[in-house]
Amino acid sequence: MDGKKRNLKFALCQMACRLDDTAGNMADACRLSRDAARQGARMVLFPEGCLTGNALSGPDRQAVLPVENSAFQALSRVAVSDGITICVGFITPFGSKFNAVHAIIEPDGNVRFQRKAFRVFAEPSFLEAWPDPERVVFQVDGARMVIVICSEFGVPAVQAAVDRVAPDLVLHPSAGCMKKEEVWQPDAEPSVLALAFDENCRRVVSRAALTAKQSGMPKMSANPVGFDGETWWPGNSYAVDAAGHVVLSIKGENQLSRMQSVVAVAEISLGR
Repeated sequence: MDGKKRNLKFALCQMACRLDDTAGNMADACRLSRDAARQGARMVLFPEGCLTGNALSGPDRQAVLPVENSAFQALSRVAVSDGITICVGFITPFGSKFNAVHAIIEPDGNVRFQRKAFRVFAEPSFLEAWPDPERVVFQVDGARMVIVICSEFGVPAVQAAVDRVAPDLVLHPSAGCMKKEEVWQPDAEPSVLALAFDENCRRVVSRAALTAKQSGMPKMSANPVGFDGETWWPGNSYAVDAAGHVVLSIKGENQLSRMQSVVAVAEISLGR
């Protein structure tokens, strides 16, 4: 950017994804992207792996999409017709394993891909890190952005790659799940972990705000929500500016009746 402060209108999508339903997930992403554009958003961020779902129990449950433009034609049509950049996650084959990727679908129809270059020990062993930590840089209304996928955030090699391109904004799509004990089951007394859930969600956002203030780097994160047929996902998506202000927070949920897809739009101040 040119050093001037300016606002970017963006959207975060806390999406309820399903295993074994890539077509349905794609249709939902199209609908939610249109909703974001109708509210004036110039960019929408979706969670990690949301188009394919994120299988945790084993590779047989993991749906995949290819890293090919043709697989994203439906979303490309939305990006072009509605003038919005769509950043959306999926899982793709990588050798005998799988790799998490984020597609960057631009309003001119161009599609680029950011691969995930780190796997934390707690993530499934059938996932594999991409060997190159370099970041794809793209622009929305003149703001330079990069994507850092979930557990990549703070990894030295990835952070060095981010520092080399000096973005104005870091997008942090995630796929953080919850323990079964954190779920507030209907017609049952909540567990200690379920009662602590709201405070734990607030703590995540507070830490992100402090990190943004310390680094001077705005950040936004989107996380899946709901029960996908195998795993509970809490949501808890947010955006923080360079001063550490929370400019958007979509509350985490641990009660099934409230765990629905939602898109929220706000403005964030960017500039150095």
